[in-house]
Amino acid sequence: MGVGSGVSVGVSVGSGAWLGAGAKILDGVTVGDRAIIGAGAVVRDAVPAGAIAVGIPARVIGVREGAAQ
Repeated sequence: MGVGSGVSVGVSVGSGAWLGAGAKILDGVTVGDRAIIGAGAVVRDAVPAGAIAVGIPARVIGVREGAAQ
């Protein structure tokens, strides 16, 4: 089961995470606590807690202030 099997495994969005307008989070992806996803981003891989991710496909470009590194 899982991605590609026709059965959804769901998306997990952590506490305090921000999702920009039109962002797409693909099935099975986890967005960590306090992460920021830019507007229009397509997230196909996990985004760690406190990370800032943008683009198509989304990539981490930085870390929020106060986030553990």
